[in-house]
Amino acid sequence: YTQTGGSVTAGTDLTVGDDAGSVGTVNLSGGNINVATTVYVGDAGTGVFNQSGGIVEATGIVTVGSVAGASGEYILSGGSLITDNELRVGTNGLGYFEVDGGTLIQDINDSGDNILLGYNPTGVGTLNFKSGVITGNSNLNIGRKGDGVYLQSGGSASFVGSLNMSHSTDGPTSVLDVSGGTLEIANDATTGAHGSGVSTEVTIRGTGVVTIGDIMWHGDDSPAAMTIADSGHLTVANTLNVGHKDIGTLTQTGG
Repeated sequence: YTQTGGSVTAGTDLTVGDDAGSVGTVNLSGGNINVATTVYVGDAGTGVFNQSGGIVEATGIVTVGSVAGASGEYILSGGSLITDNELRVGTNGLGYFEVDGGTLIQDINDSGDNILLGYNPTGVGTLNFKSGVITGNSNLNIGRKGDGVYLQSGGSASFVGSLNMSHSTDGPTSVLDVSGGTLEIANDATTGAHGSGVSTEVTIRGTGVVTIGDIMWHGDDSPAAMTIADSGHLTVANTLNVGHKDIGTLTQTGG
């Protein structure tokens, strides 16, 4: 499916890669796509959504890699993706979301819905932010119950809520690696949020800048490691707790 202009309206869902074994691809370079409920990229099959222009507006959830065994990939290199609900990358399957230009606006009406990487235990979700703008009107959850990875090498990302890493007792792996651009969390940050058997790694390096607007609990209920290197910079507006209720390590070689 290729769209270079005009408009498309889906009265309920938009599904790309519906059944197991199916392959669906959307190439959007112009025009509008309006979805009344959920956008599935890789529902039970393989789905690829390439957006280099235009506007996608979704009232419901955007889920990339929905069912266990599914694979979803969303590449945003231009235009805008605007959601009024959660963005789940790796809901139960394998999900990859890349922003390399363009604008992602999540939870535009500020209804308390989050960006979640690795939603359920079988989910593996990666958000790779290279350039552009990400505006999240709620929280950034990396490793909700599954494995979550947030990579940022450029651009500007801001969230009005909190940062939560390894946010369950299901043993997820959570990685935050900022090597360029700016990441701003308006509220608090919790790394190693819950449980045992989890792995939490925070790296701020290169020219990356991370700002936390309140307290940072590092090593909250499970171990967490943080490295500051090169010209990387971390600002915590309130207390930085290294080893709150578990083991927290901070290694600084630069910055």
